[in-house]
Amino acid sequence: MCTFSTQDDIIEDVFRLYSTYFFTLMIKRFSGFIQKPATKKGVLGIWIGLIISVIVLYMLFPKHFTAEGIHVFVIEFNTLALGVYFSISLIRGLFLIPSTPFVLAGALLFPTNLSLVFVISMLGIMGSGTFIYHAAHFLDFSEKRGEKINRLNEKIRRSGFWIVLTWSFFPLVPTDLICWVAGRVRIAFWKYILALFIGEAVLVAIYLTCYQYFLN
Repeated sequence: MCTFSTQDDIIEDVFRLYSTYFFTLMIKRFSGFIQKPATKKGVLGIWIGLIISVIVLYMLFPKHFTAEGIHVFVIEFNTLALGVYFSISLIRGLFLIPSTPFVLAGALLFPTNLSLVFVISMLGIMGSGTFIYHAAHFLDFSEKRGEKINRLNEKIRRSGFWIVLTWSFFPLVPTDLICWVAGRVRIAFWKYILALFIGEAVLVAIYLTCYQYFLN
């Protein structure tokens, strides 16, 4: 019985060894594949295509992208409305859609639970901001940049926290743009995400407070 047990252990060790080797090999190959310029260009092309599609839809059906339009769409899901609202709040950043109508739509959907709307809105903003930051970093083709561009990037990196904070707090500019710039010039992630959180948290809180005030 000891012999069989030893043989089983050996077979298990060999299987584990080969599984680890195969998994590591696949990870290396996949990593090499996604780092190829052709792959990055393909991903960028698909992403741009999706954004253009959303722009076309916006031009054809602008009412569907307002707070009222989003509210009507989500409320049709009845008991699943909360899950649907959370999902579209999270993925809207993929298409560079502003967060403001989604925040206001949340207030229309859940007027008695604005704290929940705040949490979902911030999770969506932080999620999309993280994605865009890393996407900008990943889709950097490492092209040669001029000395002036490098100096400008360095200045932005040094003042990155305050630039992101000011930009994300200002409601008339697209937040997703500064997310892309932050990833492109490689502002430290913790500075970027902290500034984004503070600026957007204040802005979302103002939106919801104003909504509650006018509702009352």
